[in-house]
Amino acid sequence: MPAPRELLCNILAERTVDDLAAAREAFSDLPDYVPGKAQAFKWERSNGESHDLTVVALRKSGYGKSTTLNGLLRENVFETSDISGCTRTLQSIEYRFSTAQGQYYCSFADLPGLGETRSLDEEYYPLYRDTLRMAHVVLYFLRADQRDYSIDQRAFDELVRGSLASDKVILVLNAIDRIEPLNRALPFSPSMEQQRSLKEKIEVVQRIFSVPKTAIVSISGAEVCNLDGLARMIVQRLAPLLFAA
Repeated sequence: MPAPRELLCNILAERTVDDLAAAREAFSDLPDYVPGKAQAFKWERSNGESHDLTVVALRKSGYGKSTTLNGLLRENVFETSDISGCTRTLQSIEYRFSTAQGQYYCSFADLPGLGETRSLDEEYYPLYRDTLRMAHVVLYFLRADQRDYSIDQRAFDELVRGSLASDKVILVLNAIDRIEPLNRALPFSPSMEQQRSLKEKIEVVQRIFSVPKTAIVSISGAEVCNLDGLARMIVQRLAPLLFAA
């Protein structure tokens, strides 16, 4: 009899919220706050109970999610290859708030990729749903240079729509540097032609996934483009869950 599937959690690094604040300007005010106990999820750690806010990233394999998270946090911690077979690993980096009132964390977690096989997805979808329900922000990755979103739409409908509050979800439209016509300028900044194509792509994504434009952010993780914009959107969604320390 085959071993049951399971989703393991691997904490890659533990830092302080001061470290997160130093990574991006958008995170700079976080050390002045602490998550509300009623809003955070309670976890049992080896050294006692903690209350955590979690940002979870999800995508098909090969969408540049891990590269983007490394760039966003300015730390090369997330591995870019998934673990296949009987187990898959949820990778996370955890930032502890400085307070004497208990343990509080903000975690960034990287779910293994979707779309390797239909049967594997179906086995893991229940575990993914449980993880996403405990998330406070869900980053759902798409590629700006693709034409067919059918697999993404199916996964989005099955994992996100109907089971998560709409204000939790950010659609991250990655790889804007790959939009035609290609732009070889360094550092990368989208050309006028790419900006027009990107505007059309955002309208397509908005229609297919039925989300407001305010829930879509366009970036290039590989070229480290507009990661500050992504950071600001994350903070906007976390802000109602934070209270002055």
